[in-house]
Amino acid sequence: MISYLTIQPLDKGDIFPEFHGKTLTNQKLVFPGNLKGKIGLLFFTFMREGHNQVDSWLTPIQKKYSDLPDLNHFSVSMVREYNKLHRFVLNRSFRWFIPKENRTNTVFYSGKLEKFYCYFNVNSLSDCYVFLLDRDNKIQYVECGSANSEKLRDIFLVINKLTATPKEFVTEH
Repeated sequence: MISYLTIQPLDKGDIFPEFHGKTLTNQKLVFPGNLKGKIGLLFFTFMREGHNQVDSWLTPIQKKYSDLPDLNHFSVSMVREYNKLHRFVLNRSFRWFIPKENRTNTVFYSGKLEKFYCYFNVNSLSDCYVFLLDRDNKIQYVECGSANSEKLRDIFLVINKLTATPKEFVTEH
């Protein structure tokens, strides 16, 4: 049994903890293992309101880094553990409002949420929680809520650092 009182919030430099999910195209994934060797951008939402916040991040990031093949993003919808019928209904409802082109990057997690509340230091279930992982699955950026110009500037700097070769990084800065 996990004592949730001993779980510390995730922070920069931490290895992201393992969890299992399934995309809306029924592909089973293990995180962060499926991201090893790639840059991972993970968005977690607990309520539908959080999906609009994901878009506030993802749209500008995709626009700026569309040519970056090793930047993988996933939006993870977190719901309590339910019986199979309820999970089926929830999965169908997610398919209703998630565009077809985004379904391979939309993950459905159904399980106990308390440890994630601790990991993410959740203050509001309607926020999205953003984690940028390096190629070794270490957290390099943590944020919550909607993107704004300052948050986007900060995450762009980290993405640039993670994707630059040592020579590029030295000459840019």
